[in-house]
Amino acid sequence: MKKSINIFLSKFFNYKKLPNIFVCNLQLNSKLIKQGDLFIAIQGEKLDGSNYILEAKKKGAVSVLTFSKKKYSYFFFSKKNSIYIFCLLHLNKYISEIAGNFYDNPTYKLT
Repeated sequence: MKKSINIFLSKFFNYKKLPNIFVCNLQLNSKLIKQGDLFIAIQGEKLDGSNYILEAKKKGAVSVLTFSKKKYSYFFFSKKNSIYIFCLLHLNKYISEIAGNFYDNPTYKLT
């Protein structure tokens, strides 16, 4: 199941349309990336996920979602890594909502 980034990320960015990138799966662990995945690079207490962007790209990540170091959300094409990087302000606050949107909100289907 591939989904356009526009479907589950556009709400968080002040752009009319994001790049036309299709994602197969969301992944927090760069070691588990498969072709077509979106790597979510979060900053933890001990490790910084942005240090693993190149590894994720080599394993097949089509894009990266990471935390914004600025006071706003933005995206850019990294020439160094040849990949779009989406930087979201307060990423940790929105991870569950993004995952819910990507996976069609499975908790709403529980009875």
